Amino acid sequence: MSGPTSSSASPGINLGLARIQSLLKLLQSPEQHFCVVQVAGTNGKGSVSAMIDQILGCAGYKTGRFNSPHLVATHDGVRIDRVVVPADAYADTYRSVSQVDSDNGVGCSAFELQTTTAFVMFRNTGVEIAVVEVGVGGRLDATTACAPPAVCVFTAIGLDHVALLGGSLGAIAKEKAGIMRRGVGAAVFGRQDNPVVRAVLADWAKEVDCPVYDVDPVLDMPVDKDNVTTNATMARLVEYTYYGEKEQTLLPLLGQFQLENAATAIKAVEALTKVTPGRFSVTASVIQAALPQVRWPGRLEWTDLPIGPSPTSPLRRVLVDGAHNAPAARALGDFVHSIRNPNRNITWVMAFTVGKDIPDVLKYLLHTGDSVYATVFSQPDQMPWINCVPAIDLVATISKAFGGVRCIAVSEGVKECFRRIVSTNDGCGDQNTDLVVLCGSLYLVADLYRAFALPL
Repeated sequence: MSGPTSSSASPGINLGLARIQSLLKLLQSPEQHFCVVQVAGTNGKGSVSAMIDQILGCAGYKTGRFNSPHLVATHDGVRIDRVVVPADAYADTYRSVSQVDSDNGVGCSAFELQTTTAFVMFRNTGVEIAVVEVGVGGRLDATTACAPPAVCVFTAIGLDHVALLGGSLGAIAKEKAGIMRRGVGAAVFGRQDNPVVRAVLADWAKEVDCPVYDVDPVLDMPVDKDNVTTNATMARLVEYTYYGEKEQTLLPLLGQFQLENAATAIKAVEALTKVTPGRFSVTASVIQAALPQVRWPGRLEWTDLPIGPSPTSPLRRVLVDGAHNAPAARALGDFVHSIRNPNRNITWVMAFTVGKDIPDVLKYLLHTGDSVYATVFSQPDQMPWINCVPAIDLVATISKAFGGVRCIAVSEGVKECFRRIVSTNDGCGDQNTDLVVLCGSLYLVADLYRAFALPL
């Protein structure tokens, strides 16, 4: 695959493999000590990786998982046996990795150090198989310094990070396809709506002799609109195919797009068992037991917030989603509009990273009469290149593009938003019909989790 060996098109993000490969070698190649399932795509990577991790863990294997970006703190991007690693253990490992980097003048980026820290922790704890989510792109992403994966997984690919990856779907797909290389056991292609994306992935798989598995559809029962907004633990019965046989289980993750993600995860597990005969084995009964337990915090998730002056104040149910680009917003919008009460408006709490096409995102979400609390998120740890759109600027953008939407700027952050929502009774009347949705950035979701001490 032609292209540069490194990229620094976005401030603070310096793609390339040379630095992290040098550091891993100095650390006695921790990435060689465990099997890998690598997950690339634009949307759905986290959900798919969580499902694969849950299935393999329920099958009895010691698993590791690396997700980016982290949610609340840097260490929560690393899980071992589905549990976030202890903050002090992560800090100790990160410190030792950074010292080796500094002593040898390698000059790794923060993300490269985080990736290396995850690999070292996986080796040191005896992880058998790690599910590794790509950060940006794929071909030059730090995670691709892992050993050739047993399975490369591709979720839906859309336009995002265009300054780094290219301004067309074909260019972006080409960068993501680069995680496939000689020695990879198989690739699983999740649903791709654009035929160009599918063609780019297929062409590169052929170039590197990588067998391809296409997903089988997962079908569900109709959603009960009367209960969906009041039951945060609602799971729907789904039918899936595993080794050619129809099976059923419960899936607690909300949204039609999670059916596609589940299909991708199940096929990834099937492919893994086929390309590693005698090493990994997963039965249909394991999948049936595993999927009802899966959780992916902050992604289309109902959350109960203690809204009020004391810990005993009534809880307010809020729909939380990190949707920050058009494909994710379309998926969120499909779900929200399927459950919204036509006689009531929606209250939105939003913040966006500088550089996002905000009108393109919000066209899937906002309706005339809705209210938007435009706010800001705190500076993400170790990500100085991330900047939040000021609340007043977000109000101006929304007001210009959506004239029938009421906008309120709240520069004090997410907790102040909910204080004002309660004080003005916006969206906080009848618990069964009113809807409050927080979205626009995972960094805003992280602030919500911190502000209300929500469990990961």
